[in-house]
Amino acid sequence: MDIAVISSLEDAEGITAGRDIDQVSLQINIDTPLKDAADIKCKTRAGTLGFPVVNPELLDCKCVAKNELEKKFDLMLKQWMRYCENEMNAVDLLIATVKQNLAIPADNVPPHGPPLAERIRGIHQCIYLESLCGPHPSYDYGAPPPGFQPPYGTQEQRLRARQREEESQRAWWNVNLSFLEAKKKALETRLVFLRRRSEPSWTMP
Repeated sequence: MDIAVISSLEDAEGITAGRDIDQVSLQINIDTPLKDAADIKCKTRAGTLGFPVVNPELLDCKCVAKNELEKKFDLMLKQWMRYCENEMNAVDLLIATVKQNLAIPADNVPPHGPPLAERIRGIHQCIYLESLCGPHPSYDYGAPPPGFQPPYGTQEQRLRARQREEESQRAWWNVNLSFLEAKKKALETRLVFLRRRSEPSWTMP
């Protein structure tokens, strides 16, 4: 009796075409994909009226492996979907917070700098030109410590400083909003993909 190696039901149909069951036995290829092995297993059972399978234990092992992989794959999908859903909920809360901040009137944006009366205060800075101090200035060695620069002198300057601060804060909020919306879109796309993979009609290749 001949022994023919098969990797699918199609192989079995082709090899056994026109042959009697006592002329050929079938051997499952060790590299047979799990899905094809499961298909072959569905057509294999104890008996004497079909083509003999010389290594049915390989089918059993592959079917067990396929079932375990599918269980783990389903678990992985569920965990990923749960993660995406939790992340989306967190992102939605952050987006709502940022939008709420952006809706704050300009005059009510919380300040982050020093009081307006102290804006631009800092230590006096000097340029030590070589024409004045030579190539190696002493940096006022032994001189009195430098004082502070005065703050903005007019109310207009102070208000403009406050406006720049408010504009910077809004720019930062807008950057955060763009990032969060992009992250939410990516999570939504991933969640749709995972849900499709979890549908009963989808099978692992």
